[in-house]
Amino acid sequence: MIDFGLSEDQEALQRSAREVLGKECQPALVRETARTADGIPTALYTKMAELGWMGLVVPEAYGGLGLGTLELALVLEELGRVVAPGPFLGTQLVTSAIVRGGTAAAKKTWLPRLVAGEAWREMMAALRVRQREMTVAEAERRFDEEQAPFGPGNRLLRRRSRPQALPARGAQGGWSARRAARLVAMAEISRTECSSAIDRAARSVAS
Repeated sequence: MIDFGLSEDQEALQRSAREVLGKECQPALVRETARTADGIPTALYTKMAELGWMGLVVPEAYGGLGLGTLELALVLEELGRVVAPGPFLGTQLVTSAIVRGGTAAAKKTWLPRLVAGEAWREMMAALRVRQREMTVAEAERRFDEEQAPFGPGNRLLRRRSRPQALPARGAQGGWSARRAARLVAMAEISRTECSSAIDRAARSVAS
């Protein structure tokens, strides 16, 4: 018979993660972090790096624990249980991508620093910049597609389709860039709404 249960080591990791997060990531911390500028509990991430969680799937040759996706999933489950804030999942996706497809130089440069908790902040900052650039480019592409049926000769329709407060496309940054910025802003959840959602989740965990 095949045993689909967790091994003793996996159960120990799960228990340890639950105990640590129960102490280090209480609802008060979650609420406080939601009010900070970056939304990252630095002390908690330092603790996770000390425990080796930042390098769960990183080979031992690069300072990681050399475990698998299941072990990572167990820790992620416990992080979700306490509504832990911060980019842990995003960092692990980047780390896994480097482990699986990175060059030897990239692995040597980034993996030990990610495992030690030294590089995840700058890595995620670079990803946010890239994501914002892609969002703006996508918004501009969609605007161009929306305006395509009007044709270059239907300037009246094109002009009427724009809000009066915005300049014509191409003037001081262009309509597309301004509209993209508005779309990005609209896509972001307000801090108040985010804090309220975290409060509700924290009360649910505490109950």
